[in-house]
Amino acid sequence: MQGVGRGCGDIGVRGAWPSAGARWLALGVVLGGVLGGSTARADLPPGFQRETVASGFHFPLAIAFMPDGRPLVAEKCGRVLAVNGSVLQTVIQLPDVNCSVELGLLGMAVRADQRHNVNHLYLCYVDSALHLRVSRFEMNGVSAVLASEEVLWYNPQTSPGSSHHGGCIMFGPDGMLYVGVGEEFESVWSQDLSVARGKVLRIAPDGSIPADNPFVGVPGVEERVWAYGFRNPFRFNFDPLDGALYVSDVGSIYWEEVSRIEKGANAGWPMMEGPHCFGQDCSGLVAPIWSYAHGDPLLSPNHDAAIIAGPVYRGTQFPAAYLGSLFVTDFPNGWVRRLVLENGAVVGDHEFLPIGEASTVADLKVGPDGCLYYVRIYTGPSGKPALYRVRYTGEGNLPPTAVASVTPAGGPPPLVATCDASGSSDPDDGPRPLTYSWEFGDGVTLKGVQVQREFTTPGVRTVRLVLNDGEATTTGDPIEIAVGVAPVASIDAPAASLVYHAGDTIEFSGSASDPDGGVLPPSAFAWEIYQAHENHLHPFASLSGQAAGSFVVPVDGHSPDHTHFRIELRVTDGDGLSTSVSRDIWPVVSVLQIDTEPSGISVMLEGSPLVTPAEYESIVNFQHTIEAPWVAWVDGRAWGFKDWGVSWENPLQFVAPEGGMSLTAHYFEYCVADLTLDQFVNGDDYDLFAGWFETGESEADLNQDGFVNGDDFDLFAEHFEEGC
Repeated sequence: MQGVGRGCGDIGVRGAWPSAGARWLALGVVLGGVLGGSTARADLPPGFQRETVASGFHFPLAIAFMPDGRPLVAEKCGRVLAVNGSVLQTVIQLPDVNCSVELGLLGMAVRADQRHNVNHLYLCYVDSALHLRVSRFEMNGVSAVLASEEVLWYNPQTSPGSSHHGGCIMFGPDGMLYVGVGEEFESVWSQDLSVARGKVLRIAPDGSIPADNPFVGVPGVEERVWAYGFRNPFRFNFDPLDGALYVSDVGSIYWEEVSRIEKGANAGWPMMEGPHCFGQDCSGLVAPIWSYAHGDPLLSPNHDAAIIAGPVYRGTQFPAAYLGSLFVTDFPNGWVRRLVLENGAVVGDHEFLPIGEASTVADLKVGPDGCLYYVRIYTGPSGKPALYRVRYTGEGNLPPTAVASVTPAGGPPPLVATCDASGSSDPDDGPRPLTYSWEFGDGVTLKGVQVQREFTTPGVRTVRLVLNDGEATTTGDPIEIAVGVAPVASIDAPAASLVYHAGDTIEFSGSASDPDGGVLPPSAFAWEIYQAHENHLHPFASLSGQAAGSFVVPVDGHSPDHTHFRIELRVTDGDGLSTSVSRDIWPVVSVLQIDTEPSGISVMLEGSPLVTPAEYESIVNFQHTIEAPWVAWVDGRAWGFKDWGVSWENPLQFVAPEGGMSLTAHYFEYCVADLTLDQFVNGDDYDLFAGWFETGESEADLNQDGFVNGDDFDLFAEHFEEGC
């Protein structure tokens, strides 16, 4: 391994975009860590080091790289930033992006057009009219020209809800642009080839439809479709060596999965999730190469999970054993794992970062330097969203471990801050004794294990510890020093005792003052509203420049099961000092007991499979749609839907009531060949089935696998011949 482990380290702390010293959608208030402290961590495999490249983002969701190697970070509300050392430079700010809840700027790619000597920035976002679109922008240096926008693809279907839009865009090794589109909580679209939802699309860089797409020329089909049957393909990646596409499909209630997707493949949603088939026959569907259950004691101990596929590693910076490994992470659980691939199958599974160490990761990529980069939307209540890099430093001389503290971390001026690195160490006693440098970001550098600096004017200062053992350098995470006294903030409404129903309007307000009692103006206020689900947070609404506001609790859309709202207020005074406070409010729960008779038949609640019997925690006044299969198979016997007890309707729409309710789908046993339900099997049944089968009607799907094919014909023929 001579020479391995120095590639991305050579960028240097003082280079054009320095190696800073040192995991979806807004979760880390309850899971994340705090920036600062050690960067060479024992939780990584030996020889690896994690670094903070940059912080200070607002909901960073995607990473891309310029041809010169500079990272770009896309924020949820439409801003793209170039990372240039400690400086974040705006590349573009989209003016027409809806970033409420889980909408917003979701995916990004960069491509160099050598023929025209221009770089293009590709963005996937939800516009103000609630259409998912993919646009291309010309680059002028490090800036994207807003007026140059070309809309390459525009989903004519408006988004019916606020979640599960997909949004990943990436160029494949074939030079084509691939686009992940979620089913947006309406699973019926995933198997419908006439629409884009629930699909992976493939388009040319100019937006045209490649002639070799699998469904080109098929009447009534969306010709951009490359693969279908997805729930929320939020992230996918290609193996640069063989072009294989690996898609992570975020699961619903039971499973998370990664699949190897080929041209025209059907990933199976909603008939299948993970390895579990909810129908009778899933043999024609693509089985995942790797999956795990919600509640898995190692990967999802809190029954909360959302998988994100990272890259297949083909760089030169990591050891040879890592070549061809697929990196995956889990949004709320915060681990990173390395899956060893062999002929497209997973033959090994290794922990790379343990649970909790990479929570809220929204994107994970290999940079041009061969290092692994990822963005975390949140890093805890005292930290900031950040871009991280993991590099291999080698198995020879180990880099120093940086442990830094500042005491006091804040106070009124004049403030004498003591910076202490005495907890730092060199695990293998490098070539020379450690040197300690403290970089304050304003041109001042102090040397020593412990140094002091006096600050006489209010404001937020930043310091980073740099260690060197004569060969390896470790740069610590940035530590903020708040010079001055932070403002006092409070949330005055709603009361902590408030409970809400679906459809309620929640009024919120706050107040803030300077230490001298001066009231801070509304311009000092910034609000974030989150929908908390299980152990993670979904961004719901943002508001700034106002001391009060309101939001409406949805009556449909995102699953209400085990959810509540968090209201967070951050106030910032004229010196840049901030204080954050938050308040959780809780719903009036309506418990739904859902079953079938006979029990064990899977039903669809809001388009997601639910294995009966089940208990579901809804919210009073939430509007539900539940559907039972018209034909179900239990132990090889056919059962036909009769009613829900309260109604003959199927699907059944209902509102979750006070005190909860029980719903049972009743079935009667019947002969699968008695399609007329007249208790006789004769030519009428044959003619009926033949007509359905010839035209591909869903009524001919006797085995309920989502397809009308020879399996259904054989099933009908068998029972028709037996007369039962």
